[in-house]
Amino acid sequence: MLEIILLSLAVCTDAFAAACAYGVKGIKIKALPTLIISLTGAVFLGAALFTSTAVGKLLPVALSGTLSATVLILIAMKNLSDSYVSDDDDPSSSLSLRGSLVTAAVLSADSVGAGFGAGLTMSAADKACACVLCFVLGMFSVLIGQITGRVCARKLNKYHTALMSAAVLFVLAVMKADQR
Repeated sequence: MLEIILLSLAVCTDAFAAACAYGVKGIKIKALPTLIISLTGAVFLGAALFTSTAVGKLLPVALSGTLSATVLILIAMKNLSDSYVSDDDDPSSSLSLRGSLVTAAVLSADSVGAGFGAGLTMSAADKACACVLCFVLGMFSVLIGQITGRVCARKLNKYHTALMSAAVLFVLAVMKADQR
């Protein structure tokens, strides 16, 4: 059971960090995008867990971490450039459904590697439990991350929040690249 909890927590920390970065920028993550991010994470993890026996030896684990890190760095660079472009951001902006799908896919890329590795030794029941727990923890991670980001944003000006958002994404990207 501990393996299931640790796997689910590890996979959901990315959702927390990304939600925190969005919260700092003043971008709201409504219920449906939160659901999409959490469900996508659980689906990626489940697909990797349940296909790990057959496919685990074919996919280099480093590939998913490198791809995810690259995309996160690009998003962080975009966040930095956005801080210089406009001084009249709409504070009521929300993460779009398309944006939530892209975010979810990027955040879930490492779930593939983790799922393949863990899935080789887990029973089918443990795999199903990990998927459900990943979904539930993903929802909480996005909600708590969003709140944390908003609290930080209130205490900082726009330039500092853009730097903080980019920094969180850069750190997350370095962590993913280091997983190779």
